[in-house]
Amino acid sequence: MISLCEYSTLKVFKETKHGYFLEDQDGDEVLLPFRSGPEDLTVNDRVRVFTYLDSKSRMIATTKKPNVHLYQFAILKCIEIAPFGAFMDWGIERDLLIPNSEMQEQILPGTHHICYLYLDNDDRPTGSARIERILDRNDIELKEKEEVDLIVWEETKLGYKVIINHLHEGLIYHNEIFKNVFAGKPMKGYVKNIREDKRIDISLEPIGYKAVVGEHNNRIISALQDSEGFLPLHDKSNPDDIKEILKMSKKAFKKAIGALYKQRVITIEQDGIRLNK
Repeated sequence: MISLCEYSTLKVFKETKHGYFLEDQDGDEVLLPFRSGPEDLTVNDRVRVFTYLDSKSRMIATTKKPNVHLYQFAILKCIEIAPFGAFMDWGIERDLLIPNSEMQEQILPGTHHICYLYLDNDDRPTGSARIERILDRNDIELKEKEEVDLIVWEETKLGYKVIINHLHEGLIYHNEIFKNVFAGKPMKGYVKNIREDKRIDISLEPIGYKAVVGEHNNRIISALQDSEGFLPLHDKSNPDDIKEILKMSKKAFKKAIGALYKQRVITIEQDGIRLNK
């Protein structure tokens, strides 16, 4: 069976004036229009395609890669609006509709929004921008220190809300951010804490002593090499200076230079650290 809004590797079994008909091992068919695939296909070739619905609600195939996958989030650009919703560019021939009922705020042409792809009650590919309603706050199967995929959602007074693994909501606190962060940005992160109220705290840095040292020692060594072997940073330095130069917290910096010192990679001097020759 060929599934809608999923990838399939199918065999070309017939060429027509409209395109190539593809089939799976069960004999199910789908059309790959000429405009949506390579020009040099022949019968019995196998091709990997993504399926969606055309304007007449017929399943159609394309070799183009969509910008968002089924039951996942991605940031999409609005192409145009209509009385019943907004059309978003999701990278394939037909735009994705976000109905008015699935908007959290007004969507205007040319603006970018985080969108979720799902199948509506009539099995039509549909977009939603109502992020909070979609995310699961109960069935959390994450573990502390686990690496996760993030999409930055929005800024709050405490920090940035993030979407975790396309399933859950998390928060990165402002005072723990040492790299460029903006809404819609995909990133890697780590589960710092899962609270009793099911809220999840996220860190952009690996959790634990070994992880922190392993992540930051190369950054410190690279900075030393770029600065002729010396950095005017030490355990009494202002945290803002450390953040500006090395993009890490003072706590992480102190742990990392302690490990590098024990390994005799650096020397800690009164006014900074020096790379040993």
